[in-house]
Amino acid sequence: MGSPAPYGKYQNVFLTESEYAELKQEYPDCLERLIEEMSRYIASSGNDYVSHAATLYRWADREKKENRKRESPIIPQRGREPLTAEIKRPVNRA
Repeated sequence: MGSPAPYGKYQNVFLTESEYAELKQEYPDCLERLIEEMSRYIASSGNDYVSHAATLYRWADREKKENRKRESPIIPQRGREPLTAEIKRPVNRA
């Protein structure tokens, strides 16, 4: 498995080579940013995590889920008035 290597600005996020590779493969767009966030948090708060890899997976999954919610289209629910933004206005082609 190998011994953990330090990551982040403060060198206080510890991941094995295989943990880092798996995280990088699954979350290539956000891993470095999340490592930096974790590094700053640990350095500023004095708190730590039992497993840095597990916490990064959790943070990345939560972020992916939140991004999906923001990108999903607004679908009117049955029995409620549509929001103004949902109402399609007829095009005046005079």
